[in-house]
Amino acid sequence: MMMYPSNRRPTNADFCLAPANPMMDPQIYHLALTTWPSTAATLIMASVLQTCEALESCSIMLTGGRSAALLYEAWAELPEFSQLRNVYFYFGDE
Repeated sequence: MMMYPSNRRPTNADFCLAPANPMMDPQIYHLALTTWPSTAATLIMASVLQTCEALESCSIMLTGGRSAALLYEAWAELPEFSQLRNVYFYFGDE
């Protein structure tokens, strides 16, 4: 069953499993190997912007690793990234 919320549809995902309860069961995206960093960055940006709009701020925990580095690079390249306000980043690992 393919199901996407209309405002968060990734353009190059194979499919998404939409949760019955997003607080208890997150959406799982199966993304193309070559484009997953940019797709994931776009999804994260949408979530951050939505959270900041609703709560006026957002906190994000960043981790290390090669996969995370690919994601962070793609995220930093989004035009909206340089316009983020009231977003607090924390570093952690395991």
